[in-house]
Amino acid sequence: MSYESPPSVVARAFWPRTGSETSVNFIVDTGAFDILLSMDTVTKLGGSRNDLVPSRLRVEGVGGRVSPSEMQDVALVFECEGRQTWDVFMHRINVLTDQRHQGAKSGGAPTPNLLGRAFMEEHRMVLHWDFGTRIAYIELP
Repeated sequence: MSYESPPSVVARAFWPRTGSETSVNFIVDTGAFDILLSMDTVTKLGGSRNDLVPSRLRVEGVGGRVSPSEMQDVALVFECEGRQTWDVFMHRINVLTDQRHQGAKSGGAPTPNLLGRAFMEEHRMVLHWDFGTRIAYIELP
């Protein structure tokens, strides 16, 4: 049985603190409340757990409840329809740091970066989802 990934959107993340940037594949999850980075993405941006601060957000799902951390001052550049881009500066972005959910370390799937409903609503994001090709893309707000 093959695993097919859910539709996603691509962004570039830049962290001015280190000057590092990386490509981020965000799984579109309308059941998720907010936007969430994986610890793997933080590492690619040159960060570590020591660079994060506690978050007030509590993430709850099938696997239980976790308390994420926050990474401060991250710029995201989303790829949009027609090769256009959309820049979003995040003063705070949540990061899933709970080791129980870091599946890649135990041979499971890595913790994904999630693009949740509240983020999409707050930024009035128009999202097109092509189920046939499993590609999601953003229309500029």
